[in-house]
Amino acid sequence: MVDKKLDTIWDMQPHTQAKHRILQGYLGAWFQIIGTSMPKAERALYVDGFAGPGRYVGGEVGSPIVAVEAARVAAKNSKIPLRLVFIEEDRARCDHLNQALHPHRQDRERPQRLDIRDPIRGDCEEQLSRTLDRYEAKGKSFGPALVFLDQFGYSDVSLDLIRRLMSHKSCEVFTYLHADGILRFINDPAKESALTKAFGGDAWRIARTGSGNVPSTLASIYRQQLVTGANVQFVWTFAMHGDGGRLLYWLFFCTNSLKGLREMKMAMLRVDDTGDFRFSDSESPDQMILFSAAKDDAWLEDHLSAHFAGNTVTVHDVNVHVLTRTPRVHYKEALQRLEKAKRLQVVDPPAKRRAGTFAEPSMCLHFLGSTTGSLKF
Repeated sequence: MVDKKLDTIWDMQPHTQAKHRILQGYLGAWFQIIGTSMPKAERALYVDGFAGPGRYVGGEVGSPIVAVEAARVAAKNSKIPLRLVFIEEDRARCDHLNQALHPHRQDRERPQRLDIRDPIRGDCEEQLSRTLDRYEAKGKSFGPALVFLDQFGYSDVSLDLIRRLMSHKSCEVFTYLHADGILRFINDPAKESALTKAFGGDAWRIARTGSGNVPSTLASIYRQQLVTGANVQFVWTFAMHGDGGRLLYWLFFCTNSLKGLREMKMAMLRVDDTGDFRFSDSESPDQMILFSAAKDDAWLEDHLSAHFAGNTVTVHDVNVHVLTRTPRVHYKEALQRLEKAKRLQVVDPPAKRRAGTFAEPSMCLHFLGSTTGSLKF
């Protein structure tokens, strides 16, 4: 994330450290999975669209070096090249980034399949749009690729760019919106076109009514726009809060792979030992759930029991719901306790099934209680 008003390099903020830890955790898994499971791919591509100078005033590494270090480990066993591309619009920062990357590019012990490109100076959306034009003109897929769009504000990444990226097979996007900035300028007529560009339409105007929780409403609208306007199958949304609980920004992870979503959430949960992150369920955007609180097993049991009450669903349905609608990843222990407490029943279980086991994704489960309406997975 780069603020155009900052100096060439600046002090690293605590919330940036947390964000980089998430990125590091996910990239380590992503490079490893793509590099070993897609041997016919031309390369695995990582793009940092707002790369910044590479280091902070105190010497801490920026997101480009975080990516290089994660790729270096994975490249040792990768079957395909791991290509890293960095885009930075500011000339001084781009030069500083080039210097920060130089020792990594010149390292004689650098794994052969680690491909670190020289940083590109230019506008992120323009550069990526031209690249996508070339790929699409040749009928080639841009993926497998992970694109990190860590803009400072909210006006530099259009929903249409995300739509184009996500239309390519095996592409994922990790994008950012500056919540504080949007909230300050939501009623400013001069900012309307920028918000419309970011949201891919005028749906954001609903939040101007001021009813309900405006920040959560905006996050929910943007998430829905990613699904309907950018054709993203799975969107993982969370908010970062700073001192005094002030909302700083939203991060949105976009993927069409349940496996990718699972890995991102694992990285997220490994980082959140502070309670600074919040998860907002799109069904109840006013309810912001602490990740740390949701680690409580009893929370998931009660949530599943209430959500699926009176309905019969498969184990796969539960898996999808947990991954896409809750802060949790693992759920089978919760099912085990619900069965033991007679809050759910297995429908027509196999003869040799042991109680408390849920190995078959197609196994049907009936949750006791009264249904509260149509289910959303």
